[in-house]
Amino acid sequence: MLSPSPFHRRGFTLIELLAVIAILGVLSAILIPAVGRVREAGNTSVCQSNLRQLGQLLLMYSVQNGGQLPGESLPHWDAAALSMIAEAEDGIVPYNSILQCPSDEFERTNGDARSYAYNPVLCNPGGRYGNESMYGINLPEANKGILLSNIAHPDRVALLVEFPHALNLYDRGAYAVYAKLLSLHDGGMNVAFADGSVRNIQDTPELQSSGAHGLRQFVNLYMRNSP
Repeated sequence: MLSPSPFHRRGFTLIELLAVIAILGVLSAILIPAVGRVREAGNTSVCQSNLRQLGQLLLMYSVQNGGQLPGESLPHWDAAALSMIAEAEDGIVPYNSILQCPSDEFERTNGDARSYAYNPVLCNPGGRYGNESMYGINLPEANKGILLSNIAHPDRVALLVEFPHALNLYDRGAYAVYAKLLSLHDGGMNVAFADGSVRNIQDTPELQSSGAHGLRQFVNLYMRNSP
């Protein structure tokens, strides 16, 4: 009778297979959240880059517009910004992907995605933001853009905020302006300021609370044109 080969390999036992499966499960539990955090960090970085570019383009637009930022419409702020890097085709400025944050997963069916919105204090839509006792000094006329020289503290006044929404569409009036703090990236949202900087503002109970002028603290600190 032939003796068993010393090189014969036995299969895994059930206990060994279960142990391997358990180890893989533990590794997945550790790695999957880490991968998600890395992806979100990348999305946050791209979003901030988008806002920085858009903010700079709006500042460039104001230089060519007598020092005045875009008004509520004609053109809308996004088309005004993109007009600095592309020629209009049949009266329409071509869309650019810098208008969409990679974390914005809302499906758009009637137009191109726009993940950002304009500070309404800077364009006074419909005259609703013209009360200087509430929204600060040197406010523009209804639907007009503010003069950059009239912004008292550009490093503290938001130019653009994040506002992902299924109806926030390129070169449309609906949802073009917004004045609320959302929790989108690491417990906050990215904001472009009138000095060209971009910062992540954390969504805290303090900023969501009511403050002076009957406004939320976020609006008081980052949207008003305070003296």
